[in-house]
Amino acid sequence: NDGNLTKKEKIESIKAWFINEENRPLIHVIRNLGTTHIRGTNLTRIPEEIQLFIGLRKLHLFQNQISKIENLPAGLRDLNLSQNQIRKIENLPAGLRYLNLNRNQIRKIENLNDGLRDLFLRQNQISKIENLNDGLRYLNLNQNQIRKIENLNDGLDWLFLDQNQIRERPHNLPANLALSMENQNDPLKNRLRIIIVLNVFVVLLSYLIEKRLNYFRRD
Repeated sequence: NDGNLTKKEKIESIKAWFINEENRPLIHVIRNLGTTHIRGTNLTRIPEEIQLFIGLRKLHLFQNQISKIENLPAGLRDLNLSQNQIRKIENLPAGLRYLNLNRNQIRKIENLNDGLRDLFLRQNQISKIENLNDGLRYLNLNQNQIRKIENLNDGLDWLFLDQNQIRERPHNLPANLALSMENQNDPLKNRLRIIIVLNVFVVLLSYLIEKRLNYFRRD
């Protein structure tokens, strides 16, 4: 009864199943699967056994609790780990071309493989553009804490920087770059807005109190 097995016993059972010669025809099919989707199952790590899927090209493990990038098949081309708990970019396969790490806890762009073309890092905690690989064509950094546009690679075609903290657009951007930087979050302006709103509230409250007092005085 699998329901009575511990997590370690289940892993050992899976390993034994792969070793069993009688399962070889089915194993061949499983190992050469092209796409795997595991969504919203509260996975806390990428299973070690996923490396056995040598034909895997797309792996989507979004909406889980994964904290580390690891155990990826060497031939992987497309990886979606959005909405997890990942803090660091690491251990990427050499041939990876598409990487989605939206809505994680990443603070730094680093360890990108040379072949990566599309990178999604929306809604993380990144404060600086850096360490971009030469082959990168698409970069989404919406909703981070970036204050300056810098360190761009010449081949970048698309750059999304909406809802960051950028105060000015540089003049020396790559010629073919399509740039979006709407709704920048300026901390100074935000504080001024708050002060203005509070002042308006105080004035309005004072007016209402005074009007109420005048009403009672007439009585």
